[in-house]
Amino acid sequence: MGYDRVQRVSFLPLAIAVMQSEAHCVAGLDVNTGSWVRPVVRGYRCVFADQAAQFKPNHIHQLVLGSSQPRNPDEDPLGYHAEDRPLVEIGRGSGPVSSADKLQILEKACSSDLATELKGGNRSLFVVRPDSFSYREDRVDGARFLFTSTIPGTRHTRGERSTLQEERVAVGSAGPKCTCPRWLEFARARWPGWSVNEDLLRQSLPDARLYSVVSLSALYEEYYWLIVAGVHVVNEVEIWL
Repeated sequence: MGYDRVQRVSFLPLAIAVMQSEAHCVAGLDVNTGSWVRPVVRGYRCVFADQAAQFKPNHIHQLVLGSSQPRNPDEDPLGYHAEDRPLVEIGRGSGPVSSADKLQILEKACSSDLATELKGGNRSLFVVRPDSFSYREDRVDGARFLFTSTIPGTRHTRGERSTLQEERVAVGSAGPKCTCPRWLEFARARWPGWSVNEDLLRQSLPDARLYSVVSLSALYEEYYWLIVAGVHVVNEVEIWL
């Protein structure tokens, strides 16, 4: 299938996760413009395993992208997923991003008021640097990453799900699900059996800064669900994640 217009993008992936079966979600930033990009196979909401395997964490990739991706109104009736762009080509050349550059990119992308930005629409990806957070993994709720934000329910309350009714955005009662495989592996190896919070992180890595990539799912049970799709731990001289 041809493309009316293509664009070359220097792309830093900030979320690489398995959705289901062969479907993978890859999302990140155009480092030249600061714009969010979610490369997808044209006609789908994802890339597949063979494409996802070509993206390296903490590397800048040269992509060729199509200009637009038709949206399925059953999956995205409010048009949040405006970042979806058809993937035409993954260039052979990629290079590592420095810790200082990654830190600067994350800082520039940070959202201070998620509720206000969600009300703006046409966006499903955000970076948050939480003042406080709590991560846990259990058999009932799975992996959950809670953090302070302007969205009700991102802090654990053991209550019912929290919703922003007019935006049809929901947070599960156990908090946002964490789908970042690199964070799960990192946390299990470093703090096996522990719930992790900002104090434990500070004790282990005193100079580290933690950033979470927050994403909205496609419409499910009448709501877009808030997910922590990527977690990054970095400072000016070192990248842990």
